Amino acid sequence: MDHEFWHARWAENRIGFHQQAVHPLLIKYWPHLTPSSDERVIIPLCGKSLDIDWLCARHQQVVGVELSDIAVNAFFSEQMLIPTMTQLSPRHRIYSLDELTIHQTDFFMFRNDAPFELAYDRAGLIALAPEQRQRYVDHLMSMLVAGGRLLLINIVPKVGCEPQREGPPFFISDEDIVQLFSEHDCQCLETFVTDDEDRFDERVWLIQKKEQ
Repeated sequence: MDHEFWHARWAENRIGFHQQAVHPLLIKYWPHLTPSSDERVIIPLCGKSLDIDWLCARHQQVVGVELSDIAVNAFFSEQMLIPTMTQLSPRHRIYSLDELTIHQTDFFMFRNDAPFELAYDRAGLIALAPEQRQRYVDHLMSMLVAGGRLLLINIVPKVGCEPQREGPPFFISDEDIVQLFSEHDCQCLETFVTDDEDRFDERVWLIQKKEQ
């Protein structure tokens, strides 16, 4: 991960990827994971997403991982919450409050003792350069139990439109998604066609970790 790039984006408030509401596709498709409240959820590269709060209202343990201290502090400030902070190392802080824990650290350096049953990725995978994707996928899936489920929201160029820049976000084709998760079960649930003709569509995937 390019630490300086993302620190600069947050410092300059260039966070067009942040949404001002809970993602409607999360609300619609989270039930497809057949989640239960006692199943643990991990959200990699979570930013200050309002999706965090939505998931916390439905699960007893939610863990976010975010590189930027600005993003983490902004989340708690905007939610008017005061967490407990523990400094594990110069590059790893833990913020905890009730069912939520956010690790402010590099996701690739993050390790967790207990596995997760559920994962949610809206803007994590597409934030990474192509050469980092497989490492990210392998690291995330290694933290799930056998049979664990990931809800992945990918973005794709509109039909007939080619991206005018390299990213981020980095567009990922359906074929690349299937290849990245080739060791697991992949199912495309929906392609959501956005109204904005100049942007992109969203594709929702359900990924289930195979029994080893």
